[in-house]
Amino acid sequence: MKLLRNSTFWWGMLIVIAAAGLGAAVYLAWIELDQTLGPFPTQHWLTWTGTGIIAINVPLFYFLRVRIPSAYKGLLRLHVLGNLLGAALITVHFSTMLRWAFPADLETGVLLFTAVFISVLSGFILRFGLTRKGRGGWKFLHGAIALTFYLVVIMHILHGLGVL
Repeated sequence: MKLLRNSTFWWGMLIVIAAAGLGAAVYLAWIELDQTLGPFPTQHWLTWTGTGIIAINVPLFYFLRVRIPSAYKGLLRLHVLGNLLGAALITVHFSTMLRWAFPADLETGVLLFTAVFISVLSGFILRFGLTRKGRGGWKFLHGAIALTFYLVVIMHILHGLGVL
């Protein structure tokens, strides 16, 4: 099987499994990220880093793949693994907030985490050819969810600042 020989698939799976384990450990309070680093808790810095990685990586990939077609494979690998790393960092923040605020007061955070989850799922399906049917629909969903990610990040930040 070609998929099992794909190192990007295994690195991606490792990041997903590590994110799930880390998220569970943070939710169960086995790992505490409540320490402050400057004026903010550590978990906020992690999610800002993850969001920044995704926010920069997505348009950079789409821009550079057209400008430098010969670099497509490397860019795709960076797109997949970079965005998975960003999603993993966002998972840590979401797990912390879920522990603190469950079941209420998650609002835009639930939307943002759902958008990230759908993006990861659709990205895996597209990148690794996990389905032959409906590829066009998955491509549309993957692109649409990227736009949703940006809109919800803005709403989430404004909500966090008390503007909304």
